[in-house]
Amino acid sequence: HSDRGARAALKLLEEQDRDFAYVLSPTKRYLGVVSADSLRAALDGHVGPLGPQHAYLNVPTIAAEAPVAGLFGQVAQAPCAVPVVAIDGRFRGVISKTTLLKFLDRDTPPIEAPLASAPAVQPAPQAQ
Repeated sequence: HSDRGARAALKLLEEQDRDFAYVLSPTKRYLGVVSADSLRAALDGHVGPLGPQHAYLNVPTIAAEAPVAGLFGQVAQAPCAVPVVAIDGRFRGVISKTTLLKFLDRDTPPIEAPLASAPAVQPAPQAQ
């Protein structure tokens, strides 16, 4: 589907007033994260279809089984909420700075398991 490329991802981010999106395969495997800025830069001067992989940011993932104690530096340094990925590569959600701080605050009511706080984008199938 050509409507799942970089332009569609940028339109989705702009319509939802978001800065980042997590790109997933049709089977919900994590592929990468894009930002409105990285999509604009990839599309600048480009004519024709362009997949979102051309705008992926260098954002590390967190293993779903990772202990909380090891997340602080990774989450603090990331430009966006960090994707959480299961052993099989499936996207499980994200951990943001705010979520991590709420986890540490004993006065905050318990929080649910992390969910995606940004839209997921599924790329168009690659032409053969």
